Amino acid sequence: NRMAISPHHLSQVINEHHGKSFNQYINEYRIREAQSLLSKPENREEHIIQIAYQVGFNNKSTFNQAFKKVMGLTPSQYRKEVFAESLNNP
Repeated sequence: NRMAISPHHLSQVINEHHGKSFNQYINEYRIREAQSLLSKPENREEHIIQIAYQVGFNNKSTFNQAFKKVMGLTPSQYRKEVFAESLNNP
């Protein structure tokens, strides 16, 4: 299925409605998905690079930078905090 909108127009719409570029929007979407995956107990032992790949990043450095920019923490710091909180609040 193709959208009946040009990539340029789609980028403009995202910029106007969300105040960010298409790439920023996509990266934030990917980071929210990574956040969800990192929070799941069944993914606790999953390598962070595997989660990065699952959400569309192709290297750990870029993923870590993007994640920290959005979340204020690295993915590993985020994961530690999530599971520390779950231990303190069963």
